[in-house]
Amino acid sequence: MGVKVFDIFSLGHFLAGGLSFILLKTLKLPLSINFIFANGIHLILEYLENNISPSGKILESNINHLSDIILFLFGWFLSYLFNLYKYYIKLPKFIKSFLLIIISYIIFEEIIREIYPYIDA
Repeated sequence: MGVKVFDIFSLGHFLAGGLSFILLKTLKLPLSINFIFANGIHLILEYLENNISPSGKILESNINHLSDIILFLFGWFLSYLFNLYKYYIKLPKFIKSFLLIIISYIIFEEIIREIYPYIDA
């Protein structure tokens, strides 16, 4: 959430894109379904975000929405291009669990910010 092209959440979108590819690949989804599901869900979340807080403060600009979408897509694509999944499967189970917790936290935090947009205002 921000009015600039990039903000602190931009890195989170990039990392979430990469992690989403890896974690959906663990479900053995076809590549096209992985792409559509990960990026489609993210696109819907961006579309549904509150741009203005209840107090009238601008929380997020259209250019920030666009950069978030592009960075998520770029993270997903790089994860696919460099086949980061092959490194993921070699990780110890506790690190895999930690990565799952990270992506779950990012999704949960994004949804909470939409339910309570005035927290950031």
